[in-house]
Amino acid sequence: MKRSVVFLFFFLILGLALAGLYWSQRRTKSRPVSANAILNMAADAQRDLSRIPMHFTRLSDEQEIAIGKELAARYATQTRKLTPEEEALEKYVTRVGGTVALHAHRHLPYTFTIVPDHNLINAFSLPGGPVYIGEGMLDLMMSEDELANVLAHEIEHIDHYHCVERVQLEAKLKNLNLDVLGTLLQIPLEF
Repeated sequence: MKRSVVFLFFFLILGLALAGLYWSQRRTKSRPVSANAILNMAADAQRDLSRIPMHFTRLSDEQEIAIGKELAARYATQTRKLTPEEEALEKYVTRVGGTVALHAHRHLPYTFTIVPDHNLINAFSLPGGPVYIGEGMLDLMMSEDELANVLAHEIEHIDHYHCVERVQLEAKLKNLNLDVLGTLLQIPLEF
């Protein structure tokens, strides 16, 4: 009796699984057709073409590090003394970031700094190696792997020259005579 109940239960579950599999394969799935793939490919090509001049005028690592230090000095607004917990957290972020930076293609003096703002749920990097992470983002992290992932993403921006290319592009735009456009861009928009 007990054995027949087990077999009945087994065949019932097997039947439900097969019925579910059959139903999922027979159901028609509508997939929207759009030109998004072509638009994404065109946008990628345009972005890559706009970066070509930066490859020919690329700054040296020393120049990039100097620019990064100058920009980092603007962000060094931390004048208050860190609590022991914040110091330990900064050391932890520096340790994890240093481990990740060992695998970077470019060997620059990477530094890792916590922005002591629980509302900052973001991270950013500057040319030459400075990496910043908001305390709000750290509050949301559940593992060291998540921290390593975010820091690796920021190191990759430095590794692939994204930060210094942005600085170069801004410098080129400042040299252009775009007074009217600059004035228009500074007008706040209200909705």
